[in-house]
Amino acid sequence: MIMRKVFCWGTFDILHKGHLEFLRDAKRHGDYLAVIIITDAACYENKGRFPKHTQAERAKALEGTPIVDEVILASGDLESDIKRYASMHPNAFVFGYDQQTQIEERIKACFKKSGLRTRFYTSKEFAGGLHTRNLI
Repeated sequence: MIMRKVFCWGTFDILHKGHLEFLRDAKRHGDYLAVIIITDAACYENKGRFPKHTQAERAKALEGTPIVDEVILASGDLESDIKRYASMHPNAFVFGYDQQTQIEERIKACFKKSGLRTRFYTSKEFAGGLHTRNLI
């Protein structure tokens, strides 16, 4: 049996119901879920604020979740990171409903250029659109 790897990514600052529903949804696209945790600096760049928890703390919280099979720390060098993710040959990549940025388009382009047949999905909104920013 071939194992289907699924990737998703995000900040996952304060792990909440919406995150867990998103992770369950992502995992339904395969057998093995790898979650990429963006850097603190990338969080600031994307959201205008630093996360409450460090990248390492956010990773540790996800590692304790039975849904997640692997946690990958983004390095902050986007081009190198995207090439590294492509080299891991994911079968699917799931983006959150609110993650439509140029970065996602760069990931798709790099994977296609690498000859990968990764399928890309966008999740639906979970837990009524609950965001960590509403919990802080």
